[in-house]
Amino acid sequence: MSIETDEKRNFIRMQIDCPMRIKSEKIEGQSWGVVKNLSGNGLMFWANQSYQEDDLIELILEPTNPITPPLIAKARVQRCDSLPDEGEDKYEIACFMQEVS
Repeated sequence: MSIETDEKRNFIRMQIDCPMRIKSEKIEGQSWGVVKNLSGNGLMFWANQSYQEDDLIELILEPTNPITPPLIAKARVQRCDSLPDEGEDKYEIACFMQEVS
């Protein structure tokens, strides 16, 4: 017996709502975001900072459950879209994770 799905991705996306820190060579200091979904090789998050396609960023996901350790990933931005319905300076950023530690 197999489960059929229209999903063509290699990894299933998990819907989450997890705070994270973002570091970028192009932006001094760090900024904050909220991860909205996560898969085996990528993620999508909302942030108040925009990024350009192909920007390299470091993401530090900090789960609210103390049992779950933080996830640190180096990622490449795939796209960055404005979210006008969520307020001024809100962006949806999709990334491909290149390295996870």
